[in-house]
Amino acid sequence: MVSPAFKSLDVRLRYLSSNLPPAPATPGRLTDVEKDTVAAYAVMTSAACEQFMEDRCIQIADDAVKLYNDKSKINRVAKHLCLLPFVEVTKHEKDFATLTAVIGSPGFGIAMSKAFKTSAAVEIADVLNAGYKRYKQAVNRNHGIAFKYQLKLLAMIGVDINAFDPTFKSRIEQLSALRGEAAHRSIVAATTIPALADLPIWTTDLIVGYKSLDKVLSKLRNIAT
Repeated sequence: MVSPAFKSLDVRLRYLSSNLPPAPATPGRLTDVEKDTVAAYAVMTSAACEQFMEDRCIQIADDAVKLYNDKSKINRVAKHLCLLPFVEVTKHEKDFATLTAVIGSPGFGIAMSKAFKTSAAVEIADVLNAGYKRYKQAVNRNHGIAFKYQLKLLAMIGVDINAFDPTFKSRIEQLSALRGEAAHRSIVAATTIPALADLPIWTTDLIVGYKSLDKVLSKLRNIAT
């Protein structure tokens, strides 16, 4: 079952796509009004996707911290929050690629023995809540949906971002690039604007991808390591 947040995203993305102008008879020949409509689609679609990702990440982190504070049960998300928010994510492209192959992978986790959980319960609570605070700050400072931003938000709580469907990853990068152009230029360059017939396909691919991510996030609640 999908989350209410995803249902809202689904409705929003379909609405934004429905307001796109029809594809012109001559591809690449767009009026200024049509270009503005595409720019608005890019900015608003990106904003909707970004908000969904941020809201869901915080919700999953909230649940993990509450589970530990209320019932002393620590899941995969909480274990990651004990460490990863304190780690600076590299900006070096090669190191970043190496990091993404490990962080978030199902085989990678934070180990805690039963004896340690019992003997260091107070210390675990302290570091978990400190990490949670840092994580919320990272989410609040997030400004995009590009792959590099997703590592910070998703991998920090145990999501394998390399498991994303390649088409979904491609759409995220394309939307991010178009959104950047639309947000920082008064007129989007004609060479940057994709074919209008392709944008509804972008929307469909984004909906499918975020639905899959939504399910992954929900499953994290029940993963212990």
